[in-house]
Amino acid sequence: MAVSPAALGSFPVIPQLYVPSSRRCTEPPGDVNCFTSVEECHSADDIRDNLRCDDLGGWSVTLVFVGTGAELPWASNCTDGGCKWHIDGTDCGFKSTPGAPMVYAEGLTDAEHILTVTSTEGYNVLSFEYAKIHTTLDTPVHEEDEIWIPASSTQFDFQGHWMNSYDPEKVPSVSEIREVVDGNASVSIDIVADRVHLRHRRWGPARAEAYTYPNWTTSIDGDSGHVSLKGPIDLTPGGLHNISLWPADPEFITEFGDFRLDFEGLSYRPLSNVTRIRDVTPPALIEAAENFDYSDLVGIEDQCKGMEDDDDDDSEGGALGGMVGTMHMGLVSSAVAGYVVWYALCI
Repeated sequence: MAVSPAALGSFPVIPQLYVPSSRRCTEPPGDVNCFTSVEECHSADDIRDNLRCDDLGGWSVTLVFVGTGAELPWASNCTDGGCKWHIDGTDCGFKSTPGAPMVYAEGLTDAEHILTVTSTEGYNVLSFEYAKIHTTLDTPVHEEDEIWIPASSTQFDFQGHWMNSYDPEKVPSVSEIREVVDGNASVSIDIVADRVHLRHRRWGPARAEAYTYPNWTTSIDGDSGHVSLKGPIDLTPGGLHNISLWPADPEFITEFGDFRLDFEGLSYRPLSNVTRIRDVTPPALIEAAENFDYSDLVGIEDQCKGMEDDDDDDSEGGALGGMVGTMHMGLVSSAVAGYVVWYALCI
């Protein structure tokens, strides 16, 4: 099945919705943009909102959402045929490439959907901190929802030296991550919110101690005293705020080239007057989205049919290949040989 340019993410990057792994549905079936069940998973640490699913007897995660797609941008470690996907009850087959990230699905109707991933018996691991929900301008924003602005959004003002962490021809723009090239780099954004959470990572060799890793500095409305803050931070009073981020030690990355700083994006809690994505989208992005032909995006019926048809195909583009329809793998790299991920300054 050919993949359209839109499938690779050439559509306008409007704000999305963010679902932390701790968000549980409280009033099913009325509650949405939440996890209805997380079975045989446990908290991985006390620092990040990170869940690890690794029970040898099998595990399952179910997300109910309203939007046009969903994404679990975290690396998995599944044995051959170890992790299986269902969307709205449709069997989407197995995804089992070790170390490959979660499935990205786009092109659904803007309505309520259920995404479930399960494992078979054996050593199959899924670790995740949050899910992202893809949207249209009219996707509703509920009281408990948070907004997600991906690093590729034009709402960010990037200054200095940055690069894409992944090949833009293989990764949708909504899933891109930006990497600091050297210490001469900063990113800022104006948001109307009462809480914000910047998402970024520090990479370095496994032999290095955590305290030797480079760090970030955050400025909130000109106050640059925020270093190594973890978790979301309240913005008081709620309203318009300027958030900026830059390397804490500009010389560090240049001098020690085996370290890396990545920026994923940010989530924030909007004010109570926000009821749909259009309310938090800049006019230029509204115009771009209204003029874009979304019919090129492949629906889930074709995605899952394509995966099932190719289950026995070992060629590139088969069920375990990089891409089928708009279902693809290749979002966030897992730890590679000699390297580990350290998460810093999650404010």
